[in-house]
Amino acid sequence: KEVETLTEEATLENQALELQLKIEIARKRKGMTQEQLTAAIGEKWPSVVSRAIRGDQSPKSKRVREKIYRVLDL
Repeated sequence: KEVETLTEEATLENQALELQLKIEIARKRKGMTQEQLTAAIGEKWPSVVSRAIRGDQSPKSKRVREKIYRVLDL
C-alpha cells in the first residue's frame, strides 16, 4: 500500500510538471510574462496564478487554469 501511494504521488508530481511546462511554453510563444498572463486572465495576484500553474488542486486554482487555457489557446 505504501509503495502504491508513493507511485501515485510520483505520477501526480510528473503530471504537475508536464502541465507547468505546457503552460510555460505556450505563454512564452505568446510573448507574455507571467505578470502579463496574470492581468490577461483578470487575476490580481501573481502568486495565485503561480500556484495554479504548479498544479495546485484547489477549486480556485482549477478555475484559474481554465482561464489560462483560454488565454493561451490550450
